[in-house]
Amino acid sequence: MKKIIVLSIFTFTSLFAQNIDNKSFRNKISQFVQKIKSEINLESGFNFLVVTKDQILFQDEYGIRDVNRMEPVVRKTPFYIASSTKSFLAAAIMKLHERGDIDINKPISNYLPDFNYSSEANSDSITIKNLLTHTKVVDDFAIAVRTAYSGQYDDKLVLNMIKDGRYFGENFRYTNTGYLFAAIIIEKVTGKYWKQIIHDEILAPLQMQNTSCYVSDYSMDELAQPHEFTNGIGKQFPFVKTDTTMHPAGGMISTSDDMINWIRFNLTGKTPHDENLLSLNSFKELHSQHADVDKTFWEYHRTGYGLGWYISDYNGETLIHHFGGYIGFRAHVSFMPEYGIGIASMINDDGEGFFVPDLIADYAYNLFLGKENAEELAESELNKIVESAKKNREKKAENESTTKVEPDLDFASVAGKYSNSSIGDISVSIEENDLVFTMGNLSNKAVFSSEEDFSVDWFFVKLGGKFNFENGKLISVTLKAGNSPLEFKKL
Repeated sequence: MKKIIVLSIFTFTSLFAQNIDNKSFRNKISQFVQKIKSEINLESGFNFLVVTKDQILFQDEYGIRDVNRMEPVVRKTPFYIASSTKSFLAAAIMKLHERGDIDINKPISNYLPDFNYSSEANSDSITIKNLLTHTKVVDDFAIAVRTAYSGQYDDKLVLNMIKDGRYFGENFRYTNTGYLFAAIIIEKVTGKYWKQIIHDEILAPLQMQNTSCYVSDYSMDELAQPHEFTNGIGKQFPFVKTDTTMHPAGGMISTSDDMINWIRFNLTGKTPHDENLLSLNSFKELHSQHADVDKTFWEYHRTGYGLGWYISDYNGETLIHHFGGYIGFRAHVSFMPEYGIGIASMINDDGEGFFVPDLIADYAYNLFLGKENAEELAESELNKIVESAKKNREKKAENESTTKVEPDLDFASVAGKYSNSSIGDISVSIEENDLVFTMGNLSNKAVFSSEEDFSVDWFFVKLGGKFNFENGKLISVTLKAGNSPLEFKKL
């Protein structure tokens, strides 16, 4: 009886999708987007895509690609998708698993027999599946800083940091480290770089020709640039990603057109040539729950994690998704397998437009499913964003009114290189009468609030700082995020 009910629901929704694939559906989404843009003066650059197994229900682009050039987002504009990369790596690893190159159920020690954790974690009991499901996690914040931001790392250093990292127990804990470790393992087994593996196993067969793990495959004249928009005014950040910091847990760039094939694969398991990319069992493994989760992001109650995918509830329906976020970027990739529909949206704004992809996606899903509360929920969720934007503007106005101090500090005396054994190296230089702190591609000037205290906004984190002297001699600088001070010794 249960199978009959499921088939009946799917048949109904397939027919319903055909009924709404018309001007009415598209117009409603377009009108809602315009309402959002009007309510918060949204100028962010973004795309929005709704697809089924065989139809493109909606695809459009909006806003500014590069505020410094005032150039628009177009259909082929590539966006950095950050942690949405994890789903691709997991799928590629399942291809290797299916072929017999690796076994995700075997422990790390099977592939790296000389690797041993310093903590109570055991390489004989932590499997590749654990790495992909964020369970039995060993982590160190410095790993994320080096791999995602500064680029000061190699595989040997990452392995050593994992070895000495903190063990957080068996339960789910979301990090990048498991995917970094898994990539090192598959590279050892196959002799191929993880980026080549993703290309060969996933991107090539899915004909995702404008998707890559290399920033160098694109021109800055075409890439969406990172911003923070406030009341329609965009503050453009430097594009800090490099080929080195395009890492296995967050290292891909893609386009709206390419996302059509990615979503359709996750709905059907098939390539554009109607060939199975994975066996049915391997395909199901990707979207099955392997870890328990009880967290809420936006309006999504996350209940589990598969292989590179969250399983969640939205408005009474199962939504599988993986999002991404980084300096000036957000990516939304999701689908409802029961109804054969998926959505992708990428935006170049981590300010007031941060949740806009989710807001529009929610409205589209509710419209598609004929939810009676579609309009009511859309209005309620939009109000959340409007209120958040108001608070953001008030906070920014307050920060801008803060008095800035011109210190008597001799900048030349503190310029130079500093090092922290965990985080890495930074440099302090003088540029146009400002003191500039640089770590990898992250660079910004110090803003002094007193003779001794300053802050440095590295875009992903705002650090408090203070130079440390001993008997009149400079010995180090302390940078502090929240309650976590880090001392960098003067070299």
